[in-house]
Amino acid sequence: MKARNDLGVPKARRSLPGRIPGDGMKYALLIAIMCGCEGLTTPPQPAISVLKRMPEGCFALMTPATPPADALNLYGTCSYQADATLMANVDEAVVVIDYGPDVEFDATSAVPPPVVTVTIDGAPADVPVTVGDVQRVGSRAFFEATLRAPGQLSSDVRIAASVNAGFAASVDQPFAVIAPPVGLSFAECPDPASCELAGAVGNAHLVIDIPGDLSQGVVIHSQINGIEEAQPLDASVTPPETTVAIPVPAAPDGSTWTLSAHLGTAAAPSVSATIIAPLITAQLSCAPSCSLATGNPVGLEIDAPKGIAATQALVTTRLNGVPQLVAEPVALVPDPGGSATGLLALTVPGRGTWTIDVTVAGYAAPAIVQSIP
Repeated sequence: MKARNDLGVPKARRSLPGRIPGDGMKYALLIAIMCGCEGLTTPPQPAISVLKRMPEGCFALMTPATPPADALNLYGTCSYQADATLMANVDEAVVVIDYGPDVEFDATSAVPPPVVTVTIDGAPADVPVTVGDVQRVGSRAFFEATLRAPGQLSSDVRIAASVNAGFAASVDQPFAVIAPPVGLSFAECPDPASCELAGAVGNAHLVIDIPGDLSQGVVIHSQINGIEEAQPLDASVTPPETTVAIPVPAAPDGSTWTLSAHLGTAAAPSVSATIIAPLITAQLSCAPSCSLATGNPVGLEIDAPKGIAATQALVTTRLNGVPQLVAEPVALVPDPGGSATGLLALTVPGRGTWTIDVTVAGYAAPAIVQSIP
């Protein structure tokens, strides 16, 4: 918002003769403040205006009681005003500090810059503020300072500027810092009302939408049936959206998996999906029709979906309810068909009912039951 320049873009500036000569401008300013200017009954103080960068690129006034003086010849401003709210970590504000027509500067004088401070709920806030170079309109000087809205939510954010104790001012109007809207969705689920994901199979792709033009850190929390999983995930999100791949957890069939995205201290939106059991199959090499006798060799083939998180299956066999093998590991190897397959050589035990149970990532295949004569 420079004199005869775009807001926030430094360009060449005019420097016209003023009335206070010399290079000791800091002292000249102090004298002007302490002694007053001719015709004034009270010492001058800077005028402070605050504007917000809007999505279309212009700057809208947030302080209607203290607009920038027409004499500053600012352009890049919007034709409308904005309310006194800023989205946390998103909105950019420009503070115009006008030293006014009663404090005049020679073109060669060094103009002392202001110190801009921000308080939140009455306490000083560590908000980075960048004060630009001095701007001049004739013998009049003003500065522009830019700041990003803090991450702390509050309805009482105040801005002040000072050069010294005798030349300072604050904005009477408080500002509010509100939570930015964050959008969440699963890329795999066009209809969020009916989202089902196979447990322990591949990744879900969480699409995170945030406003603004600044990449921000988002903390993603995961819950299964309302119980927090141990480790949250940190992600850097670049507007307008970023997709984060998150492994689908191995949870009981029908469980509700909820992901929430925390941006600063704002309330976190969430999105949910129902975990369904993946298709796990197991069959004997003699299938579909097996006629087995004690001591016969037979193979067991196990198939799991492509992308299954587990690298092995567990096989348990029983004869008439008595365990023969207990959680025997079988390596799963991806095959060209896109699934993961495991093979195990077995020997048919004694007569009776032979039961074979297979699990992958905690999910069970239909049990195999053979009657051995």
